[in-house]
Amino acid sequence: AASRVKRTKVSILKHHLYSEEQDSIPYIVIKAMH
Repeated sequence: AASRVKRTKVSILKHHLYSEEQDSIPYIVIKAMH
């Protein structure tokens, strides 16, 4: 159960970063790391 919650939090975090930072440097850095 804990791993599923963790995965959900990570996916929400990724979605937030991708949607909020699309035109900024953090988005590029995150995209390059994944």
